[in-house]
Amino acid sequence: MAGSAAIKALSKKRIFFLARADSWGWDIRDGVYAAAKEMGAEVVGYDEVSLGTGDYTTIIQKVRAAKPDVFISAQFAADAVALLKQCYEMGLNKEMTIFNSFMTNMVAKRHSCPALEGVYAMHYFYYDLSGFEDKGVAKTAKEFTELYSAKYNEPADSYAAIAYTAYTEMFRGFEASKSFEPKKVSAALMANNGAFTSVKGSARWREDHAAVYKYAAFLVRGKGPKEQKNKWDLFKVLGYQGGDSVMPTLKSLGY
Repeated sequence: MAGSAAIKALSKKRIFFLARADSWGWDIRDGVYAAAKEMGAEVVGYDEVSLGTGDYTTIIQKVRAAKPDVFISAQFAADAVALLKQCYEMGLNKEMTIFNSFMTNMVAKRHSCPALEGVYAMHYFYYDLSGFEDKGVAKTAKEFTELYSAKYNEPADSYAAIAYTAYTEMFRGFEASKSFEPKKVSAALMANNGAFTSVKGSARWREDHAAVYKYAAFLVRGKGPKEQKNKWDLFKVLGYQGGDSVMPTLKSLGY
């Protein structure tokens, strides 16, 4: 998703990719390489660091030397905060596009506003879809966010939407099958080609029981201090990635 969005939506052709040295980072790496190969881009630099890395100075110098159009990273949580802060402090954001492959509101909140400004990312669920092209999904997201905010005093983040979807689908399976027996519940969820509707639009359960979303993740750009209207006004939604093309193929998984 990150590779495709950077190449297709942002027109970037030269990529430096920084992985995390584990399955999280390597899977994202494989996706970026696949997108580059399919869409005519080039990975001009690569490195990887372990979880918990705090100093990215050497990496940033290596990225600068490679002169990419876009620097895509797989870092998350505190690692992403440290990396993006140092990219800003060393002025890398003035030389190329900075793209964090997966972002949440809670991670973004830990950045100072200037460091977040202009950073692109993929966001599983962003609460404010008011300017999004699919008005039906924008309405559903707004209704969910209002209910969530009333209870927790802050807008729903990605993992809240994931948990909500998981439970609503589980309850739908119980009701449709009139059973708590796992195979019967599963069969009920897989009926009608596995189609279901979530707070972020239409989706379906695949043969491997992974969910395929029309809007798998939203392409967002970080807002700076002058653009933010409140403390949770973190991103502007620019587009999305989704469908079968952003998923590992069933064949690659042994189906």
